[in-house]
Amino acid sequence: MTEEPVDKETLDKVGIDRLVAAIILSVILIWNRRLSLEATQRKRAEERFQSMAANVPGAIFQARVLPDGTRKYEYLSPGSEQLFGFSPEEIIQGRKQMNVHPDDQPRYEQAFTEAVADEADLEFVGRLLTPDGELKWFRISGKPVRDEKPGLLFNGLIL
Repeated sequence: MTEEPVDKETLDKVGIDRLVAAIILSVILIWNRRLSLEATQRKRAEERFQSMAANVPGAIFQARVLPDGTRKYEYLSPGSEQLFGFSPEEIIQGRKQMNVHPDDQPRYEQAFTEAVADEADLEFVGRLLTPDGELKWFRISGKPVRDEKPGLLFNGLIL
């Protein structure tokens, strides 16, 4: 078996093909490393937020008021359990709700209604009753945000 000589043009083409492949591989490796770094940074930021949310006095919340007036908590920090007497998951899933004192309930509803109508800050001070009958004063403060979902989202604190 005899080897045929390879001409310079073929060698140049093979060299260029290898160079292009090496460049593409380098770009892919750099891009993957960058994505990995961004994912690590996002994870650290999420861990910092979770740590703060778990340790802040009171509760951090996100509540959506739907066009029909229905309110639904989308997020409650762990501190809400100490305030309300049941877990954030029970409230978020709709199995439990914050029990505002009956004398304060009309003002509470009015505060939400006005904040939604005016797309204004939500501010309310009142009393709530825990499942064991304890009466607690609380303050709720929230800022409205429009996003891609229906209704108005409030981000805020309950102290």
